Amino acid sequence: QDSLPLYRQAALLSRFGGDLSRNTLAASMVRVGDAVQPIINLLRDHLLDADLILGDETVVQVLKESGRAAQSKSYLWAQMTGSGPPIRLFSYTPGRGGTHAQPLYEGIKPGAVLMSDGYEVYNAIAASRGAIHLGCWAHARRYFVEAEAAIPKAARGPEQLATQFIAAMGELYAIETQTKDLSVEQRGQRRQEQSRPVLVKIEALLLQHLHAVIPGSLLGKALHYLSS
Repeated sequence: QDSLPLYRQAALLSRFGGDLSRNTLAASMVRVGDAVQPIINLLRDHLLDADLILGDETVVQVLKESGRAAQSKSYLWAQMTGSGPPIRLFSYTPGRGGTHAQPLYEGIKPGAVLMSDGYEVYNAIAASRGAIHLGCWAHARRYFVEAEAAIPKAARGPEQLATQFIAAMGELYAIETQTKDLSVEQRGQRRQEQSRPVLVKIEALLLQHLHAVIPGSLLGKALHYLSS
């Protein structure tokens, strides 16, 4: 609950007269993990049966892993449902490639939607399972925020291309905020009426400038990420 690693928990307990080593605490966590594995399996079954699944991954460091240096990059994969029962699953793998990611999505329904960032592995997962891969606006927006931040403050303004994209994405965010309490059908109708014109505007702006900006620049990277 307090995000404390085991060695700090052991030190805290010792100050109150406890005598539990971090090895004992770690072994207890392993035993608990084994005991709840059937529940995790059931949660995964429900997650893979969802119409909308969201995925992401992040780097995690493992200090003492057999056959690997402590500096090696390992990954923690997060999966959550966007429909049905609210489920959050976290899985560890020693790598980031498709061979590690594919088993996590084994059994996803054909026609289901997988939403993630632009990492190509997710596109391959969706294609191999007959699912639909959607990109994440938050990830796309982040690159334009970085491009805008690189502009000198005196030169910033609504005429800057990065700012125009951020503003347009803000319109999409506002529509989603206004419709969060509506039914799925009502949200879909509102998106067709209000979000679609914004998407058309974003696409036109993207196609107009995609090949007019240096690809290696911050703005160029933002445009090409959005394009992909």
